[in-house]
Amino acid sequence: MLPIVNIRLNDAPADRELMTVSGWDPTIRDRFESCHSIASFAPTAEQYCKAFTMCCSMQFDPNNGDKCQTNEQRCIPLEEGGADAVCIQRNCTELVTTTTTTTPAPIIEEEPINTARSTPREIK
Repeated sequence: MLPIVNIRLNDAPADRELMTVSGWDPTIRDRFESCHSIASFAPTAEQYCKAFTMCCSMQFDPNNGDKCQTNEQRCIPLEEGGADAVCIQRNCTELVTTTTTTTPAPIIEEEPINTARSTPREIK
């Protein structure tokens, strides 16, 4: 199993700007964790990159699912071991956040229906 993957960005400001996501953006999907968990079983950095790239490519489908329009991916084996890996998809269908209600449902107590009268009726 490969050591933890090294994530390094180039020193060029333009590259840093592309790779930095400030805050949460509902139109961006970072698939690194998912693809890393699959590729991390590879015995070499080259095989890791092959699996990582395949995973990233398979998660990119501009016509279905998240409908992401751009796929920014790379995986470069490093001499010291590990890899420089990125899998970010942009211009995706916006994620909608939802909240779960924590208020308990109201308790409705129904009174029993009694069809028998308390006083007997006289039959003639």
